[in-house]
Amino acid sequence: MVNDKKFKHGDVYFCFGQNENVGKVQDYMDMGYFDKVPDILIDVDGGDYGEFSKSNFTAETRSYYFKENLVHPSHAKKYQFADAHTAMGYFIGQLPPEIHPTNSEDRQGYVQCYQMDTQLPNEQNPHDARIAFRIRYFDKADGERYRNDLDEAYRKTVEAFPYVEIIKEFDGMLYENVAYNMHSKSVEVIEKAVGKTGILMKGVDLRAGTTSALMVAKGLSGGPCIYSGQQAEHSVYEWCCVEKMIELVRLTKNIVTEVSNLK
Repeated sequence: MVNDKKFKHGDVYFCFGQNENVGKVQDYMDMGYFDKVPDILIDVDGGDYGEFSKSNFTAETRSYYFKENLVHPSHAKKYQFADAHTAMGYFIGQLPPEIHPTNSEDRQGYVQCYQMDTQLPNEQNPHDARIAFRIRYFDKADGERYRNDLDEAYRKTVEAFPYVEIIKEFDGMLYENVAYNMHSKSVEVIEKAVGKTGILMKGVDLRAGTTSALMVAKGLSGGPCIYSGQQAEHSVYEWCCVEKMIELVRLTKNIVTEVSNLK
């Protein structure tokens, strides 16, 4: 591709990352390798053949630690019994059922309690408890609403169980919606490039994250994710389709040409 004198292109940079599967690729991105932050970024990663991501979930995580005070229940009021397990169950029950993943599809987000630890390691009080929540959304307004729902559940639980100490352990973003800060012509470039290859491909709102989405969470520019040729990814049966990878090479070459044609 480099030696093709007829191939029109601007400055092209390639970055090969690892640790995407465990969400750590962005921790080792050194932008000093580039002369400047790229105007348009294309993520060649997973996804279904025939699709590319024009947006994706923003992913946040929150976890809470519930500290118990060991007192015999018969004397609970007198000695301020702190029942961590009951308080934890109450906390979860305060979240509206409509924001649970079972009621979410398309561009709807959700809040899920995905981890409950009721038997903690010996270095901690084994009667304490811990819960963790996934927060997923496309629209920033939904994200704000979900965070408010968790804050309200926290407030109500503290009020209902005043002797239980509830500690917010972690509150952070894992990956961000690339649509928030990618180049305005990114989707158009891919669509034009696809039209020249004969591949049937459409833009989708991806209910997951991508390598680019991980980078956006670190303040870098994001971009759409296109198919990379991998099949059954994240499993012991993962394999690659050579024919699809060849098509991918043609597609990426057309994308580079289309970028160079932008005014």
